[in-house]
Amino acid sequence: LLGYGSRVQGLDIRLNNMNSSDPTKIQLEQKLNSDDFKVSTWYDFHKDLYTFMQIERWGAYILLSLIIAIASFNILGSLSMSVIEKKRDIGILVSMGAEQKSILKIFMYEGLLIGTIGTLAGVIIGYGICYIHMKYNIYPLDPMQYKIDTMPLDVRLSDFFFITGVSMLLSFFASLLPAKRAAKINPLEAIKWE
Repeated sequence: LLGYGSRVQGLDIRLNNMNSSDPTKIQLEQKLNSDDFKVSTWYDFHKDLYTFMQIERWGAYILLSLIIAIASFNILGSLSMSVIEKKRDIGILVSMGAEQKSILKIFMYEGLLIGTIGTLAGVIIGYGICYIHMKYNIYPLDPMQYKIDTMPLDVRLSDFFFITGVSMLLSFFASLLPAKRAAKINPLEAIKWE
């Protein structure tokens, strides 16, 4: 079709380790004449796709960070409202001898419980959606455009621990301010109108 006849048009080399493709490319370019031969890696052939996937990954991290931040502000707001609503009860507890440390722990536990339940629910739902996609291909791609027929997913344990850790850390800090405010309530001010 192109007039090459029986001549070799290219050579495909498969490596055991895909991370060694760049050093292998450099070695081949040094040994071959660059005017006669062009050496390309798997990444070079699909550079646009991998660039798109990298941008998509960072976009997902940013979106996830915003969702976690909103959830943290939700914990902060709900605990602050809880402190305001229970001001009288906190005053009674303090007047009966409860220490500031005990009041602080009550609200910290409440915030961490909300954060833990939300984090676990998010992880279960997220991994459920990933499993369903990997099993049933719920987001197919056009292979003529993307060279692949499905959106690739890479479920990493490190991502799981990172996201869970950040979520729990933000839950802790979101609980700290209302808990400190609750622990500093003056019992006389809290119950003086009763």
